[in-house]
Amino acid sequence: MKVLNAVLNLLFPPKCPFCQRLLMQEEYNSVMCGKCASRFPYIKRGEDTADARFCDGIVAAARYEGQVREAVRRYKFASRMSYAKQFGEILAEKLREHPELEYDFITWVPVSRKRYRSRGYDQAKLLTREVAREMNIALRPTLKKVRNTPPQSSLGNPAQRRANVTGAYKLRKNADVVGKRILIVDDVVTTASTISECAGVLKSGGAAAVYGAAFARAAGKVAARKTADR
Repeated sequence: MKVLNAVLNLLFPPKCPFCQRLLMQEEYNSVMCGKCASRFPYIKRGEDTADARFCDGIVAAARYEGQVREAVRRYKFASRMSYAKQFGEILAEKLREHPELEYDFITWVPVSRKRYRSRGYDQAKLLTREVAREMNIALRPTLKKVRNTPPQSSLGNPAQRRANVTGAYKLRKNADVVGKRILIVDDVVTTASTISECAGVLKSGGAAAVYGAAFARAAGKVAARKTADR
């Protein structure tokens, strides 16, 4: 495997997902280049959780701004599926800072069939798979999107965003959520309308607790929960 990775790195030199410059050899095992790491907009401990309807708390790793925003847009809309690994490692590291959150398994906010066909992948599923691998947590599908909706990013009004996703998600057949503590992952949280809707469906199905997690959180959109650093 090491030899294969060395050959792949030689043929396809890895790039930093944020500034897109070629990584130096000593940076190959890092999630980003040293320059981006020195100024990465991590959300600091104590300000990295937020409240949302039906959720028992949402954890986010980075502020959705600048190069993080552009990287997420490339990930979602320009087929940069490989970014899932770096994003997943960053989010997993953030979740390790919150041992007080206990969950039985991890799931994701799914895209619609139409969106999957046009995009060719489900970005939240890829991200969640990496988080599950990093944290050695069981990964289970629980939800399906039954109504294709306009992208939440195209709607600026929080009320429009809530209405846009109302009734858009349902439990999968045979999804085992009764009495479970569930971590649900999305790539970005803005007003939290989407993750709140999904959490509501899971709780209606009998989930005991639902925690949200996102790689990035938009500033000023979701009220941060102020907590003491531990």
